Amino acid sequence: ISMPENIECNIRLPQNNLLEITSKADENTVIPSIIEAVKQSEEEGYDAALVYCFGEPGVKESQSEVNIPVLGIANPSMYYAAMLSEQFAVIASLEAHCPLINILVEQLGLAHKMSKPFAVGISPKDFDGNDEVLIGNLIQHIKPSLDAGVRVFILGCGSMQSKSGLIKRAVREELGVSITVINPLEISIYMIYSLLQLR
Repeated sequence: ISMPENIECNIRLPQNNLLEITSKADENTVIPSIIEAVKQSEEEGYDAALVYCFGEPGVKESQSEVNIPVLGIANPSMYYAAMLSEQFAVIASLEAHCPLINILVEQLGLAHKMSKPFAVGISPKDFDGNDEVLIGNLIQHIKPSLDAGVRVFILGCGSMQSKSGLIKRAVREELGVSITVINPLEISIYMIYSLLQLR
């Protein structure tokens, strides 16, 4: 990721026992620890907080607890995709994440802009070293979206953020289609940067 100048980032791991989130119940479990991590970040003098999970657990709850900007990685990327195209799709890691993505896009009022999300069938913790599986599953499942005219895709998992170039190349080489792949982490970092500059 190309970072704006003069930005210092710190990673804080919320104190919970979940390695991945696959349901609304999981989201509810981690929310208290995320709120606490955001509050600690503000107390330590950080200017903003980013919840690095596409389901955005605890984002709204944290916003009401602190006086610094708190963003997730789904909302900014979905708004950005909606500005770029009449239709976009989200590439999820697991099928269990697709209902959560549908809930998010409904809350944003962008359901009419989003094509059906699809999953590549890889757990968030297993993306490293599984590029062949990722591309094989992606090529298999992306075709309905392409046939419907979708050319803008959002990486629907924080663990997938380094795969945008790989995915664009694979779709172009194997299917002959050029697509835009949005890295939600990058969009959110620049959104936070803009908010801080405007403030």
